[in-house]
Amino acid sequence: MVERVSPALSAEFHREDAAQGLRAYTLSGLLDAAGRPWRGGLAPGDTGALLVGLLTDDLRVRLMTASEGPGLWMEVGGVRFEAAGPPAVARGSSCSALAQVAQRCGVGEIGFKFSSPTTFRVPGRSLLFPLPSLVFGGLWEKWAAFADCLLPGGLQPRVGEPPPDFDTALDVSRYELQTVKLTFRNDGREFPQRAFVGTCSFMPAKAGNPEVAAAARVLALYAEFAGVGSSTTMGLGRVERIGLRRGPGPGAKTCGVKPAHRGPAASS
Repeated sequence: MVERVSPALSAEFHREDAAQGLRAYTLSGLLDAAGRPWRGGLAPGDTGALLVGLLTDDLRVRLMTASEGPGLWMEVGGVRFEAAGPPAVARGSSCSALAQVAQRCGVGEIGFKFSSPTTFRVPGRSLLFPLPSLVFGGLWEKWAAFADCLLPGGLQPRVGEPPPDFDTALDVSRYELQTVKLTFRNDGREFPQRAFVGTCSFMPAKAGNPEVAAAARVLALYAEFAGVGSSTTMGLGRVERIGLRRGPGPGAKTCGVKPAHRGPAASS
């Protein structure tokens, strides 16, 4: 769809960061009016939505501008979809605002709901459990490629440099996950893949590096725009925060992000 409106913008969407093979956007699967994954069949007149996470402000502005014209459509799996209207910014923030929110939250639990199937690719195989190094190491690499400000403690992610050891900085505190089977189709061929959905939470490790744990809190906010794991441009790895809390216990306060206009954005 983007290619028909702006070939140059389409090329930018599909350009990978040279060092990491990363792309500056994420894409959900088809969602219903409540933002949940679409269930059941499709009929003419049904209205759904796609959520696009944009990791640079330039890409957001160019997409919104290119999508203002009428007659936008695309075909997926033999089904034609027509745009019901121009895209809208569902929420947005900047990397500095994310850091400020995480700083106000202080030390506590970080929780994720893996809203769409998620998997992590490592050399030679896929892993189906959200180890801290896989979740936050991947977000660290995206921050290095597309964000332009420091993380807490003056940490500066740099393209090509390995992330810190999140496995010793964070412990998995609780989880409720289940595996799912996916089938990708391309040129008449089927490619089965397994992934997981559910919830998982992390707490700073007692003997861990507090600066790395603080950086993870910022990256947890960033994850709602950047996605987690592999194939985030194909609907996988969409996450929602279920807890960024000031300390443990039932009286802990959950911290949120206020809308802003610059930096990462999610458009529908």
